[in-house]
Amino acid sequence: MERLRKRNEGSALIFVMCILCVFMAAALIMILVSYQVLTNAQQSAVKDQCRISAVSFNKLLEKEITAPEGQGIRDDNIRYFLYDQIKNDKWVYYNEKEEGHGENEAFRTLDIEMIQSAKDTLGDIKVTVYWESQKDDPLDKAVLVTKVSAGSRKQEYHITTRYSLKVNTGEPEQWIWATNWQE
Repeated sequence: MERLRKRNEGSALIFVMCILCVFMAAALIMILVSYQVLTNAQQSAVKDQCRISAVSFNKLLEKEITAPEGQGIRDDNIRYFLYDQIKNDKWVYYNEKEEGHGENEAFRTLDIEMIQSAKDTLGDIKVTVYWESQKDDPLDKAVLVTKVSAGSRKQEYHITTRYSLKVNTGEPEQWIWATNWQE
């Protein structure tokens, strides 16, 4: 009789150990699933932040380029930079079919300096600007293209805006950029 009881105690211990292993496996699976859900949520939040940063900075840049006030004749704004560089042939237009007018010659990258806390929040912002034209086309057929990219933690978002140029040949000459489309 005593022998039978000892056998039952041993099998009960094995049964309890099996149940503990099942609970432990279930707990590990729950930890792995929660880790995956948290990682996906963080990636989604970073991607949304990159999108918000790119769109916000693009709107700010668009306002600076298309603002009706001012002539763009002071050297402290982007419109003066565009006017000076394009009008005085300091910046070649982009046309992949023409030699000397490729990406390397025509693309300009604007340097966006931010403090580290802003970079942590907004991500890295990069702006690439170029203008498109054809040989011997008048300037009012030029198209300005800006590509704003925001990136953080292996996530990126890009927004491209195209602007058309209207040249008022009064005194002083005035350039007006208008938004064509965004993608």
